[in-house]
Amino acid sequence: MSSSKKILIVMDQLACGGIEKSIITYLSEMPETDYEVTLMLYRRGGVFEKYVPEWVHLEDIPLTAFGRGMLEEGRKALALRHVKEEAVFKLIRLAGVALFARFFVPTARRPLYYFRKSIDTENLDRRVYDVAIAYHNIEQALFVAAHVKARKKLTWFHTELSTLAFPPTVYDAIYRQFDGYVASSTAVYGELKKFFPEAGRKLKKSPYMVSLELCQRMASEYPPFDRKFDGLRLLSVGRLSKQKGFDIAIEVFDRLKAKGYQLEWTIIGEGSERASLEAMLRERKLEGFHLIGLKENPYPYFAECDIYAQPSRYEGYCITLAEARMFAKPSVVTDFAGAREQLKDGETGLVVPCDVSVIEAALERLIKERDLRTKFSDQLREENESRTAPVNAFKALLDECCQSPQ
Repeated sequence: MSSSKKILIVMDQLACGGIEKSIITYLSEMPETDYEVTLMLYRRGGVFEKYVPEWVHLEDIPLTAFGRGMLEEGRKALALRHVKEEAVFKLIRLAGVALFARFFVPTARRPLYYFRKSIDTENLDRRVYDVAIAYHNIEQALFVAAHVKARKKLTWFHTELSTLAFPPTVYDAIYRQFDGYVASSTAVYGELKKFFPEAGRKLKKSPYMVSLELCQRMASEYPPFDRKFDGLRLLSVGRLSKQKGFDIAIEVFDRLKAKGYQLEWTIIGEGSERASLEAMLRERKLEGFHLIGLKENPYPYFAECDIYAQPSRYEGYCITLAEARMFAKPSVVTDFAGAREQLKDGETGLVVPCDVSVIEAALERLIKERDLRTKFSDQLREENESRTAPVNAFKALLDECCQSPQ
């Protein structure tokens, strides 16, 4: 392995999400003889950890006792534990950190302040890598910029930058330490050019990969639905968060059911919005809208659904739409960053504004027009059949960085 390229990838965690799924796909397609990859995580225990190839070194970001407590318990619970244990010094330290953050640290930089306080600098990895990658959030970018030694450093951008709580230029001092800014979609790449107009050749693009063979193989692992249903089955996949628009989905479903359509809508995912979504369903007394939680293998549901819907308020590339395309599912999606990059409106799917009435009308059109559903599916199958083996842009980017001078 002495001639292998040494790669470090730093992420928050390997939970069930598109970003996490994309890195698993990249790694699964990479030849292990060419690379020595270390995958370093801030949080452990994610459902995708078991899919990390055996040849990849899986490690923790080293945390202080304070950092571990903040991660596992949160600030309030950690303070309460210190009170119960009568750990006065620890309680004073925690209070000091919190007060300093509140009164002296700008709101946009508070996550970085807490993250910086959490890193165990005495036990940091001192290896030198050919390429180091911050693949998740600004915290991981800070870690790679401040604590990692590498010939080249890359940071990824996965979602629409205009929707972020704070524009990336707020963290300009951190990003300036990177050799490349990588976008996961053409739309995000365009936004990067606007936010960093002087970046020039630093701007890169590496679209997500989806393996058709892997998706289809996993789709046969189990039957997704436990009973026969004579109507149409709709599917959406994503975190139960405001971003994904599942509150919009419930409103649309309510309207369509009131019109007498025989439908079921299944949502695969988990998140902070579960309670509010369940409350919406109880209030409307809706039946047939199912929040089934996480599924490590969602592909049987993709294979068996009739229509895929993605009512997101914003996205980057949206890997779940790419998966729906792999199964040739007619889709209705909102006009987020990567939507038109993946679907031709009116030819392979319907791309509409993020509006309840417009989404309702688009879904009603697909429900009523069987021929349109067939047309979209046939067109998607043709695309799948004509698609050559996907170019691993991730691997190509790594090779480019390793070959270029420092």
